Amino acid sequence: GDAIYQDSQLRPVVTDACVGCGICERVCPAESAAIHIRPHL
Repeated sequence: GDAIYQDSQLRPVVTDACVGCGICERVCPAESAAIHIRPHL
């Protein structure tokens, strides 16, 4: 998708296309998810 991608240094970049569904958090390959979804305030 277009909501998240890795930059040239493999850091996650979240775009405005993100709707906060949490799929990226669930599929994160890190042993402890490196992405944590927080509600918009």
